[in-house]
Amino acid sequence: MKIDYPAIIKETLFVDQFIEQPTPTIIIGGKIVGVLNSFISICGLPKSRKTTFMNYFIASALSGLEHMTIKVNCDPFDKVIIFDTEQSIYDFSRQLKHLKHLIRADKIPVNLEAYLFRAYDPEVILNSIYLIMQEKKPKIIFIDNITELVLNFNDPVESKKLVQFLKKITAEFNCTIITLLHLGKGNLQSLGNLGSMTDRSSNSVLRVVYDKDTQSSTLEANMLRSDALFKPITIVWSDEEKTYVQINLTDQAPTEKTSRKFDIQNLSREDHFTKLSLVFGRKDQLTYEELISEIKLIYGVGTNIAKQIIVPVLLEQYILSRIEKGIYILLTPKKNKYV
Repeated sequence: MKIDYPAIIKETLFVDQFIEQPTPTIIIGGKIVGVLNSFISICGLPKSRKTTFMNYFIASALSGLEHMTIKVNCDPFDKVIIFDTEQSIYDFSRQLKHLKHLIRADKIPVNLEAYLFRAYDPEVILNSIYLIMQEKKPKIIFIDNITELVLNFNDPVESKKLVQFLKKITAEFNCTIITLLHLGKGNLQSLGNLGSMTDRSSNSVLRVVYDKDTQSSTLEANMLRSDALFKPITIVWSDEEKTYVQINLTDQAPTEKTSRKFDIQNLSREDHFTKLSLVFGRKDQLTYEELISEIKLIYGVGTNIAKQIIVPVLLEQYILSRIEKGIYILLTPKKNKYV
């Protein structure tokens, strides 16, 4: 196919004029997460409840209501489409059962459609998605998950091709895409070259973290291109209410591993230095992942408390310092402004 470069150059030339900010398509905790003509990435380990959080996005799009501080702006006639590449029909039906419970409906609304592509190769899925987009022209689409849209998530060429496909359909159909992607178990980073490229091209990168201690899952913002980070959202399953509920971890009852709630106010500055010196005595510097892992061990807490309570306090009190992106050191008393 011959490429019309003059037409492309004319189309892509920026004209300096007033452009009114469009209504965001996705808002979480009052922060802009998604806009039209873009895609966002939700990453997490398998079974971290990524799909559960995705259901809150879908429920908000269908009901017009806010769910767990997640608000998706859709009109009742806007088409919403789910492309699932992993689940069996039975497992997907269970997901829809939870969704119908959220929106208080016996059947899914007519403006929601779902396609299950578990049995098909990436090329077939991508071509099918494009044909469906041409016919249905949805405003919001969900892809769970994009790992199955490539044969090798470490192949830079194949990964780049998929990212360009996502950019193309958001631009051509003026929609917002919510993608789900696994994290690597070894480094807790987005999976392979595909993960790195989607992180760079996403309007927002969100992460779902499961905490075994509290049996909770937290949705947190790694990067928002259009706004400041939102406050993390933590959910747990409630046997009493037979659904997930949002919690504040500091209000949680003690777990079996602890006789009382963790309270950082019970620790003195000397306590912190004593604990951390055990860690930094072995290494002068730690990555963020190493730091969280060590804090969980020496403080006896879960991931969410380590990330959301302990590290911020240690940084605020000049006990820890971030010397560059993702690298942390323990400050000596001479460097500490409180000494």
